[in-house]
Amino acid sequence: MYPCVFCTLLFAISLLAELFFRIHIESIAMLIFLLPNLYLAYQFGWRGAVLANTVNGVIFTAIHHLTHSFDSTLDLHLFISIQATVGLLLGIIISRQHLLATSLYKTNSRLERELKDKQELVSQLIHIEESTRRDIARELHDQIGQNITAIQIQSMLVKKLAPEKSLQNIAETTNQLAMQIHSSTRNILNQLRPPALDTMGLQHAVQQLARELGFNERDIVFRLNFNLVANSLDDTTRSILYRIIQELLNNVCKHSQANEISLDLIYDDMFRLEVCDNGIGLPEVWRSRGHGLTGIEERVSALGGHFYVASSSNGTRVFVSLPQKNKAPLLSKNFS
Repeated sequence: MYPCVFCTLLFAISLLAELFFRIHIESIAMLIFLLPNLYLAYQFGWRGAVLANTVNGVIFTAIHHLTHSFDSTLDLHLFISIQATVGLLLGIIISRQHLLATSLYKTNSRLERELKDKQELVSQLIHIEESTRRDIARELHDQIGQNITAIQIQSMLVKKLAPEKSLQNIAETTNQLAMQIHSSTRNILNQLRPPALDTMGLQHAVQQLARELGFNERDIVFRLNFNLVANSLDDTTRSILYRIIQELLNNVCKHSQANEISLDLIYDDMFRLEVCDNGIGLPEVWRSRGHGLTGIEERVSALGGHFYVASSSNGTRVFVSLPQKNKAPLLSKNFS
């Protein structure tokens, strides 16, 4: 209803201007007469322009016969033709822009849905991956761990009871091999799923990781700041954050030559992780030199987060943000 009323008002203004004020507004007459064309073309595209041209043609023909406002019929036809051409062109252009805008909106909506589906799929895959890691780690711990313990006990009995020195040496060698297998299995378990991550949470798992990397032995000052309750994290987010922290700290230890490292994990609207060091920085072509940081970037991006690296000769800062559906309560803690 509103467009019809407004359009009628515009036609009325155009009619009054032609009847009573044409001489006074001659310089802007064409613009005033085109107002209905512009409005209808904007609202309805080329169809609106055709309608406006038809109505205007009837109005100006009637006015010409009543007032002889045009010098000749040729001038009237020329005026109507110019007006119709301009209005029709505007209508076509607006229709085209409307079609493009509609197509762009549909494309953006489709891409948003695909991105959301992709993020949900990646989240499910990561959840499945972590669940598989946990199951494998449990099986390794329960099955291989027990067998290794049994081998060690048997080798110790053989060493104690065997009368021959050669058998005792074989038993000792077997026990040492079992201990090596036990150590290797423990390392594999930590890579698959650190026990501390399930039993004590992310915060203590990161502290244990720092001890395993030997920061104290290397005279590296490690500052850890958690500004959230780690146990409130869902399992998938906790695992992702741990993998990212593990990769970043390993990179710092191997390549940065740093003696100070700080790690901050906070929550506001997203989980925000920042790892800083005072090392030599990353090479300019770090994206092509390894897959660690690139893998983090791809995973974070797929989950709807953000990844940013700022590096110079004075050190490196890595920023990671991940979305979280359930808000974690804040609890400020600082550790060194």
